[in-house]
Amino acid sequence: MLNKDQCGLQMSEVASTILNYLLKHPSAKDTLEGITVWWILDEQISQAIEEVSKALNYLVSHEFVVVIKYRNQEKYYQINKEKMENIKTLLIEADKENGGLIGQ
Repeated sequence: MLNKDQCGLQMSEVASTILNYLLKHPSAKDTLEGITVWWILDEQISQAIEEVSKALNYLVSHEFVVVIKYRNQEKYYQINKEKMENIKTLLIEADKENGGLIGQ
């Protein structure tokens, strides 16, 4: 994905990620390898956590997944066994729309 900056130059998604990281951590400095491992992956993990959180909220709200809290109050997510047939049907239909085959 390319973005145009204020000078009209094309900026890659990676360049944008580096600048976002630097804005959040203005004292940061690292090597090429360090930036790749720690900055880029850190940003991707942060984005993935947000996406997974939204997906889990959706699945819980539709009762495909249930939330269990243990003594430490940490949330654990698991399949709603009462909805397994509905889930299988939903995944098969979604897979057909995407042109693939589940389980292969």
